[in-house]
Parts: sequence; structure tokens; C-alpha cells
Amino acid sequence: MSAVPGSRRRPPASPQAAAGGRRRELSRRVPASPRRSTSARWGEDLGLFEIGRDYPRLAAHLGRLAADPAVVFAHAVKDGRPATTSGRCLGHVSLAGLEPRLLAA
Repeated sequence: MSAVPGSRRRPPASPQAAAGGRRRELSRRVPASPRRSTSARWGEDLGLFEIGRDYPRLAAHLGRLAADPAVVFAHAVKDGRPATTSGRCLGHVSLAGLEPRLLAA
């Protein structure tokens, strides 16, 4: 089966095949990294998995991300601790504070 009708190229069988047979490394920060970190933390908090045992490469990547300012900020906000921001976050709004604006829309 071709990737595009009339094309002779087949889609890669796996992400490793797409990377030329190499495993994709979780070594660099990407925009989704803070989200990935938070999702993994929730999964572990909910008892869905144990990151270090079940996903050792992800655990190593998350260990490196722990010092990332965006991850530090996200964890501080979640834990209710004071959070230092780059200035782009202008504060938090409660759902009750948004309710009048949502109802007016």
C-alpha cells in the first residue's frame, strides 16, 4: 500500500524506520516537554504506572527537564507554591472570576 495514490513509496513501518533505523532520542526540549512532564507526573500520581520502572528513557528525559524554567513554573503552580515567571504569565483567573464573562458571551 502506497502512502500517496499512484506513488511507489511506502510509509515507514515505525518511528524508528522513519528515523533511518535509529531510535528517536528524548534528549532535547520541545514545546510539548512541560506538558509531557506534567502528564507523566499525573500518571504516576494516579498509580497508572511507575515512570522509572515502566519507562526508563522517559524518566531520564524528565530528570533532565526538571531544571527547565517552564517545568519548574508548572510544578510550582500545581503545588500552590510561589512561582517565578518570565513575565509572560500575567496571573491566574478562577473559574468563578470568568463566569460573568462566559455568560455574557
